[in-house]
Amino acid sequence: MEEQACALAEAGDFVLAAKLFRMAITVGPGKASLHEQLAQCLLEAGDAEAAREAVTCATELAPEWGEAYLTLARTQIELGQHQHALRSFDRS
Repeated sequence: MEEQACALAEAGDFVLAAKLFRMAITVGPGKASLHEQLAQCLLEAGDAEAAREAVTCATELAPEWGEAYLTLARTQIELGQHQHALRSFDRS
């Protein structure tokens, strides 16, 4: 399921990819990479608020994972939360 979601995201079908990432998360909710990839898809699909929620889960599951903080910063920029984004960039 994760591989299919990645392939769909690479093909630009972010909505369907997000759906598959959500399904994969129900199977493996503790896998930070699934939450981060979901966040990227949601961000590309135009849902920055949901993306922030997803990537926040990733940062909680893997607090030392810099890439998750970069995705968090991207969502915060999209939401106009520039000071938070700067802190997230620093953390990454």
